[in-house]
Amino acid sequence: MKPWTLLMACTLASTGCTTMALERKTLALASTSENLRYQEVMDNLAMVAHDPSALPAYASIYSGATGITDSATLGSTTSWAHLVGAGAQNGFASESTNPSLMRTAVDNWTLDPIVVPEKLEALRSACQWAVYGPETISPTDVHLLTNPDQDPTFGRHFDVQARLARLRPGWLHKSRCFEEVPLRAAYRAHYRGIWVWVMPDDLESLSILALVFQDIARVNSNSPTLFPTPPNPSPLLFTTANWISPDGQPFNVQALVNVDIRKNVISDVAYYPARIDNVASDPTLRSIIAVNNVP
Repeated sequence: MKPWTLLMACTLASTGCTTMALERKTLALASTSENLRYQEVMDNLAMVAHDPSALPAYASIYSGATGITDSATLGSTTSWAHLVGAGAQNGFASESTNPSLMRTAVDNWTLDPIVVPEKLEALRSACQWAVYGPETISPTDVHLLTNPDQDPTFGRHFDVQARLARLRPGWLHKSRCFEEVPLRAAYRAHYRGIWVWVMPDDLESLSILALVFQDIARVNSNSPTLFPTPPNPSPLLFTTANWISPDGQPFNVQALVNVDIRKNVISDVAYYPARIDNVASDPTLRSIIAVNNVP
């Protein structure tokens, strides 16, 4: 069989191999999301364990992609001999073929870093709950974790308090000595002399906290579901002044305002500060983790 014919046959046969390799790479990339989420949570817990006032750094996964590129090249060299002298044999001397096969694999995750201040505060409060207990959270930060239908306090409420209450006491371990970290720990993290770890039996609590992070990170910070529903205002129409027009006709000036149950004048539309969020919207605020493999 000619070398180039053999190479073409191998190239055609590799089409199925490319599909199988792409399937394996896609499954492998998807499996890394678990470790990525868990490790982000653990790193933030270590940071808050070192300094309770530290702001967490969290980026949720927005999208991912994987690609397999197979390429084949063929080079052929033919030599002809031309000799001078008695008994010289001229003509074909040699032929060489240099085939080349190459596979390039690319994996990447596209991430959405958290930039909204209320989300950062809520994530810090969740970490403080996990590290120090719910009694250590300030009343202001507690409101960020409550259900908006049960908390009329002005501001955003991410409704994760009930889920945080399911964390098992003692599930998170911390120490300043690395030698105390068990080898069989499921996940561990380190920040400036503080080690935190989770044993395999406590992975459920780590999963609960990871879901809390996702709840806070993936909701649009301007969503009306985060805010308590204000009571319907009562319209009040009253006369402010009586006037006489230049032509001698009497008329009065009336004002329509809205009042709450305490008879305070309020706006007919509740005001909440809007935030520029980047949940699947602003590509300039995303970062990309890319891995290029050329076996």
